[in-house]
Amino acid sequence: MSGIRRGADDNRSRQAPEADDSADERSNRRRKASLSDRGRSADGRVTKWTAGLYERMSSPEASRIAAVALSIALFTSVFAPIFAAPAAANVTGEPNISLTAGDNRLSAGETTQLQVSVINRGEVTHGSSQGNVDAERRVTTARGVTVNPESEGPITVRSAETAVGNLPDGNAIPVGIQLSVDENADPGTYRIPIEVSYEYTPFIGERGQNSQRDETEIVQRSVKVVVDEEADFEVRDISAPAPGDTGAVELELTNAGEAAANDAVVSLESLTGDLQLGATGSSEAYVDRWEPGENRTVTLSGSVTDGAGIRALPASLSVEYTDDNDVPFTSRSTVGVTPDTGGVLAVAEVDSTAGPGEQGEIGITLEHTGEESLEDVTVDLTSREAGLTFGAASNSASAYIGSIEPGEQRTVTVGGQFAENARTRGYAVDMAIGYDTDETTGATQRNTVGVVPDDDQTFTFENVDSSLRVSQDGTLRGTFTNVGPNAVENVVVTLDPPNQNVEVLEPQVALGDLDSGESVDVSFDVEVASAARAGPRQFSLRTNYETLDDDERQADPIQFRQSVEPRRDVFGVEARNTNVSAGEESRIVLAVTNQRNETVTDVSAKLFASSPLSTSDDEAYIAELEPGETVEVPFRVSASGSAMQKDYPVSVDFQYVDAAGETRLSESYRVPVSVQESGGGLFGSVAPASAVGFAPLLLVPLAPLALRLRRRR
Repeated sequence: MSGIRRGADDNRSRQAPEADDSADERSNRRRKASLSDRGRSADGRVTKWTAGLYERMSSPEASRIAAVALSIALFTSVFAPIFAAPAAANVTGEPNISLTAGDNRLSAGETTQLQVSVINRGEVTHGSSQGNVDAERRVTTARGVTVNPESEGPITVRSAETAVGNLPDGNAIPVGIQLSVDENADPGTYRIPIEVSYEYTPFIGERGQNSQRDETEIVQRSVKVVVDEEADFEVRDISAPAPGDTGAVELELTNAGEAAANDAVVSLESLTGDLQLGATGSSEAYVDRWEPGENRTVTLSGSVTDGAGIRALPASLSVEYTDDNDVPFTSRSTVGVTPDTGGVLAVAEVDSTAGPGEQGEIGITLEHTGEESLEDVTVDLTSREAGLTFGAASNSASAYIGSIEPGEQRTVTVGGQFAENARTRGYAVDMAIGYDTDETTGATQRNTVGVVPDDDQTFTFENVDSSLRVSQDGTLRGTFTNVGPNAVENVVVTLDPPNQNVEVLEPQVALGDLDSGESVDVSFDVEVASAARAGPRQFSLRTNYETLDDDERQADPIQFRQSVEPRRDVFGVEARNTNVSAGEESRIVLAVTNQRNETVTDVSAKLFASSPLSTSDDEAYIAELEPGETVEVPFRVSASGSAMQKDYPVSVDFQYVDAAGETRLSESYRVPVSVQESGGGLFGSVAPASAVGFAPLLLVPLAPLALRLRRRR
């Protein structure tokens, strides 16, 4: 009989009670009491629906319900913690790169270096829940920053791509950019486009060990420059006293610019001992306001030495002024000051083919600047110094020209010889010119000219070889030879790099004294920046030396080409054993090779992985790694149980000390990790610790049997 029917009989018995209860009635009452107890809540109150359910339920139905309830309870106990666990916190952020220029005012025709500050104002969008400051710092740090400026309009960029390095949040790094402004550039505001590239880590997972993602970002920025509307000064004429005289040096200048110059100060500084200006070698004059297109004549005081000759004497001209906005400017140029020749026959040129210790020809070119013809023109030369003689060791020489017409040029050529220790300077020669005109007979004009020895001292730099490579230090070497004709002393050679991406670490080398024909090997240490491009480069070697008479001289620069080889990474990273099973942890091995030509030390390797990979052992140390040496480095990497069977990337970088003792950080190297299918069967993808939680589920099918056995007892 079912439980429900027995319950109905029991109700009828209570309606007609008997003196003595039967055994069946007592059994029914015990069962109903038991069911009533099961319907009570935790505080002892009876849940009416539950009690009624049990009263109307057969034993098999109750067993099935109990089995289902037990299964639900077991399932909840296993999986509720998994699904209820909060998502792992991720540290996210990014750098924010901006550029600003310091003094950004430029002048037409100017070549200058613009100082640009590269600034990082990084932003953390989701901070660390564990107070991991290093993770927050990493997501906002721009690594391997490079800037690549481009020309714009009349402004030409002379600088190549420049490596800035790592730029943490809140930091700024200055970068110099070489600019040239066209002579005819219109005044106004221009923007120089600059491409900025860098690598950063936008995501670091805190639950998975060192899981992260690296990205490369390229952003376009610009800086503003202003080409000022300013004055521009042109030299129309310069006059100076004759050799051996003191007097006025007059400059006729024109403001050829588009702006007026206020409170202008014109200064002229001599660059040679043959021209003396003022008491200290320079002289200046004041001009109040100088309108565009206005001509001004500035008079200074100066003198010319006897041996200066009739040639352009170098001097530095500068004009300092302010514009109408009180912005200060300085215009600089180099000019030639030619002494007055005096008389009607001007000295147009003086030349010599004789060098120190040599014989040759001395030529003096005269130009008729008068208005009437000259007849029977003769030229007498007298040397004032023992270092220059004419003919057979005489201090004088003569030449006959004949007639010369107005505007005509004639050249007087005589033989001459300089002493062995002659210096490269003007040797004073007095010149007396006699001539006749239609109205005058026996007229004489006197001048003093300077005759400079032909300095043909020659040097060569041959057998040039180098080991230059992008982002590496290398060596440039060659053979330096004093071809002659003379011995030289205190020779110093200076290597000038082609651009700012190539740096000569010690550009000057002292070679000492060299006899004529003597050679010496020279080498330079050269560093090529990571922003440099591979290819041929033009180098320049300057030579300074002293003659046997202690006269300082500089030879013409020697130009030569050398190639910069493409970049080769510091390290080579090869995957030796990088297989990981899904849901398991494995030991992976990377082979690290030093690809540089120098030993590196204190190498710290750091491995980074992102979901579904993680790492529990992400650091390794190599004390020393010689050129070409390979070392195997182990790490431990896990793959989640849901990882697909394919290759996933991990990255590794290295902090190391180079041969110069500098601590450096390498680029990131990416290697594949192959995730394979787990070999653990049905629960192969479940971690051992989690498998314990599934054990109660095995008891679920036995729950109905357990309840039934309990009833029968």
